Amino acid sequence: MAKLGKKTDTDQNQLSLFDLVKQQHEERVQQEPKTGTLNVTLQLQEIIDKCIGQCPVSRDIIAGRMTELTGHQITRCMLDSWTSSAKQKHRFPAEFLPAFCAAVGSDHPITFIARKSGIFTMPDRDVLRAELVRKIEKRDEASREIKKIKMYMQEME
Repeated sequence: MAKLGKKTDTDQNQLSLFDLVKQQHEERVQQEPKTGTLNVTLQLQEIIDKCIGQCPVSRDIIAGRMTELTGHQITRCMLDSWTSSAKQKHRFPAEFLPAFCAAVGSDHPITFIARKSGIFTMPDRDVLRAELVRKIEKRDEASREIKKIKMYMQEME
């Protein structure tokens, strides 16, 4: 049986799932999207550029990984164009975001797009943890019901 009060490895500055959902809901209620507020081109460019900068491998290797993952030729020049604020007409294609995230080891661009779309994302491990907790709660509820039935049956005898 799990001990109550057991410490877990959590970041004290990280919001809880409840807090994140509540914050996102409050933001949506407070402000309906106004004209132009969902134009995320510059923000996405900055996020992608930051991911590239934090990645331990070169832009050439990132482009190569993306080429392997998508089956489309992606070059360093293309990455440079997609992240350049000077090239207004060059935008990062959404269909390459999953490959980009895999290549740089960050889900930040997709998470950003999801949040701007009003969707909350969670890593697989957290989804499994939530499902496990849900199953444990169902099991515990079933155990309580079984105990009630057994007690009632004993009273009947």
